[in-house]
Amino acid sequence: WGGKAAADLGLEGRVSAEDLRSVLDGKNPDPDGPALTASENKASHQHGWDFTFAVPKSVTLLVLAAEKHDPALADRLKEHIMGANQAAMGYLEENHAITRVRDKEGGVREVLTGNLLYGSVMHVTTRGGDPHIHVHNPIANTTKNPETDQYGALETRHMYRWIQNTSLVAARALQDRLMSEGFSIERKGKLGWEVAGSSEKLVAEFSSRSQEIKAAAEGLEAERGVETT
Repeated sequence: WGGKAAADLGLEGRVSAEDLRSVLDGKNPDPDGPALTASENKASHQHGWDFTFAVPKSVTLLVLAAEKHDPALADRLKEHIMGANQAAMGYLEENHAITRVRDKEGGVREVLTGNLLYGSVMHVTTRGGDPHIHVHNPIANTTKNPETDQYGALETRHMYRWIQNTSLVAARALQDRLMSEGFSIERKGKLGWEVAGSSEKLVAEFSSRSQEIKAAAEGLEAERGVETT
């Protein structure tokens, strides 16, 4: 579990499917705990959102190689990935966790809550089966209003608006951790990066999903006569 709201609700350690399902449905796993939503209508409840942190392909291949030749390093690399993910989610929570409240005059204002309720789970392959380490962070649609100490719906507009900043926080945190292990970082384009010395041919070989997207884009360009972006 992650987020200050999770700690407030006593949710810690490994996430169970049952508890995750409960919070996404707007229900507190503890029947004696505070309500997570003012809505009792499950059909109209927005369950939540999944924010995903994906590492560069060269990092995934580095972990795979370490699993074979240096398991202790592989474990540390996975810890670094989860640590970078936590840094990004911490930035998101501190700066963009917001709820909306209605004032006495009927107007609506935003309140920065500084707390989220989410789980984090690492996956190691793409849907197509390529090696690709990424972390899913399903965020429940609830946050505790510090003005009322009650839970209410999460306003995610700012979270999505600043998603690139969140990704940069994760990238910087992971880069620092990799450099602490003795690896160097090589910039790729404006925002991209890889572990220095990685084989571009090997990275491309395990990137079938990217190749499918590129092929589809080229097909659209040929069909419509315009460049895709």
